[in-house]
Amino acid sequence: MRFTTGTGIFMLLALSFTASARENYTAPSAGTTIMDYLNSEPDLSSLAAAMKLPLGFETAFSHTPETNNFTFFAPNNAAFASMSQNLKRFYITPSTRGRAYLGNTLMYHYLPVDVYKTDGGVLFTDTFSRVQTATFLFLGTQKVGEDLVLNRRVKVVKGDIPVAGGVIHIVDGILDPTGMFFDDEYAVPKVKQTFMAGWELPY
Repeated sequence: MRFTTGTGIFMLLALSFTASARENYTAPSAGTTIMDYLNSEPDLSSLAAAMKLPLGFETAFSHTPETNNFTFFAPNNAAFASMSQNLKRFYITPSTRGRAYLGNTLMYHYLPVDVYKTDGGVLFTDTFSRVQTATFLFLGTQKVGEDLVLNRRVKVVKGDIPVAGGVIHIVDGILDPTGMFFDDEYAVPKVKQTFMAGWELPY
């Protein structure tokens, strides 16, 4: 299924209306939102800046009601510093195309509908598994020794940070949707997820 940045934003806004959607709308204020946390954490300043580039992202991630359920993987500053030149060329650019690629990448870090904790024994197990992101593309997950690893290379460095409606896990690399694992994906076990419209079931 082809994904566009607009599709991802629509999914977010369908769950939490933005202030621009209705003139008199008052955004939910209970709890710390994703953007609240990113802006308060010095080691996530690069990500906080990146979230302001694609149209609508900052607003959507600032208004996540407590009734939402999601898991968000937040790349730290070291992840942005070590970004490949190819990623920089496409994602960190003022062009409309560059911002669209950046938005697509950010949505690949977002798992809607479910809150997965690092010690829950669901998202990270000894068996390499797959979980579907907001882009509808799969993300590989596995526990390797004491490390929680995504797409066989990116590690969780700090997990289970509670925010309004979900949880944040800080990771040491940027998850590139074009680097989605290409094993025989339907032979790879799928992490249990709550159904969301647009997903094909059963897997």
